[in-house]
Amino acid sequence: MSLSKNDSLDRYPMFPAGINGISQHMNHNLYVRCSGQIFITYVVNVDGYTEEVKVIEGYSTTVDNAIKKVFEDMPRWIPAMKDSVPVKASMFYTIYCF
Repeated sequence: MSLSKNDSLDRYPMFPAGINGISQHMNHNLYVRCSGQIFITYVVNVDGYTEEVKVIEGYSTTVDNAIKKVFEDMPRWIPAMKDSVPVKASMFYTIYCF
């Protein structure tokens, strides 16, 4: 099942360790230097895995590919729910580089 951007969810996907857990995962698994902001979209599927990872606004091919790999290899999420059924959901994330 796909969701359009206008569909409302009963529950959005949740990373088990919360938003801070996403940052920790990135800090422990991403070994690149960059500056500025990098914008990523991805889908959390019905099984809680990330897929369709896309760098919308990146830094360089090397950094963008590294970020994409880290997102693709994320631990399972708690999937979104609609009418008590797990559904795919699009997500957006910003990485702030210093």
